[in-house]
Amino acid sequence: GVPQDWAEAARLYRLAAEQKHAGAQFSLGVCYEMGEGVPQDRAEAVRFYRLAASQEHVLATVFLGNLLITTDSGAGGEPTQLREGALL
Repeated sequence: GVPQDWAEAARLYRLAAEQKHAGAQFSLGVCYEMGEGVPQDRAEAVRFYRLAASQEHVLATVFLGNLLITTDSGAGGEPTQLREGALL
């Protein structure tokens, strides 16, 4: 098979995400949350999950809510974000 190249996957997801492709926005959010192909960055993950969720991408909404609820307030999670996650 073809070897996995997460950096290339993230690059291609970004190109599609810039064209407002909800699936690519979600996938790029996953890359940022997990640190696959890009540096791990929960704020960027939230940003891309929000973009996809705003287009009614169901899994993005679930992942966004989960990430907001589990964000440690000491690591930058604001109380308003925690409330937002609980409401999703």
